[in-house]
Amino acid sequence: MSDAPRRHALEDRERTEYVNCLTARAVPSRQQPFYVARVNEFIRAANGRRPDSLNENELGEILASFGRRDDLADWQFAQAVEAVRVYLVELLELDAATRVDWAYWKGSAAVLKTHHPSTARESRPEELVREKIRGDMDCHTFRHRFATHLLETSHDIRTVQELLGHSDVATTMIHTHVLNRPGITVSSPLDL
Repeated sequence: MSDAPRRHALEDRERTEYVNCLTARAVPSRQQPFYVARVNEFIRAANGRRPDSLNENELGEILASFGRRDDLADWQFAQAVEAVRVYLVELLELDAATRVDWAYWKGSAAVLKTHHPSTARESRPEELVREKIRGDMDCHTFRHRFATHLLETSHDIRTVQELLGHSDVATTMIHTHVLNRPGITVSSPLDL
């Protein structure tokens, strides 16, 4: 191993070149410090190894380690992937980096099912519990459950109509079918 000191961040010249590369890519100046910080995190994660000495599997391992971090939200993970991609592919033009499936890594930042085999984000127990409770919930299902909940808790149908953005109350009335379940009764306050 060489006697060169371990790098923990971009060197001044390299940082300037990287920022110029970000500017050329139209990355807003207010976001550029975050990109620089992500690249510095990558350099530290490489444990002092030079980027050109890393193969595509080692690059993937570092990206996966970013994906397992609890302190990075999905959008921050995607930003880290893009920051590292720009650094390795566009600035340093490394062969190993051109073989990395960057679309996979950026896509793995999206919220996937916790058991999905291609996600870089490892599931945590609380996510598994949430997934079990939530089930397969898409946007439409969420809106339907929300409207049903409001109606079950005696909210006015016109209020629900307005919240859902329906132009016709008949569309909102679709959610009332779940309220007509046998064995479920609603007591009038006057009956109490």
